Amino acid sequence: VLRAPQHLKLFLAHWSKDSSQPAFATYTALLETVIVERVGRPFSQAINALYAIAEQIGETEELWIPTARVDAEFPSEIVQLQEAGLLVARDSGHRISFQHQTLFSFIRARSFVAKQRSLYEFTRRHQESLSMRSTLWSAMNYLRDADPQKYAIEMRSILTDPQIRPHVKLLIISFLGSKAVANPSAEEASWILPLLRQDALIRPHILTAFRGKSTWLQVMKPGL
Repeated sequence: VLRAPQHLKLFLAHWSKDSSQPAFATYTALLETVIVERVGRPFSQAINALYAIAEQIGETEELWIPTARVDAEFPSEIVQLQEAGLLVARDSGHRISFQHQTLFSFIRARSFVAKQRSLYEFTRRHQESLSMRSTLWSAMNYLRDADPQKYAIEMRSILTDPQIRPHVKLLIISFLGSKAVANPSAEEASWILPLLRQDALIRPHILTAFRGKSTWLQVMKPGL
């Protein structure tokens, strides 16, 4: 979790304030703790401000958005979140963004659950965008832990839609074959088996992604 400089920076910032030296199994867990610490509970309008900014950035694909788009609704929250080190401003405060790209990706992923947004619809609209990749990866990672039912619905919708481009489905295959999915489920295997049988383009990528992954072999074996 702490190999990436940004992960280590956030961990040290949190650890310096908490002598209990918390253990985080994932970067998602670390970010969740940081958000709770810096925003406080109940989240109320502060978290809604983060969601609004993340949605603006995600939909417009701009790294910085005009502060005027959100400060009328969230005037005090924008100041609070800058002081908390979650948002940063430039151009004399006229433009605003997240302190780091991974923080944006986490908040965007969290908003798909909190705001009941469709990850499938977002992916369908933005599948040609390079920025979609990091958002989709973060959202899969978050949904898998936080809302398994929504995760299953969204993944099944994306993988079975013939209008979704192959490179998007390959990104999902890469995610499923990554360390983020150390213990795949029978549900996840049920998405992969039809592709393995029927999609000649994706089949070799599946075999490569799951090579040497005994846990995947175990869950797929009944359907092979």
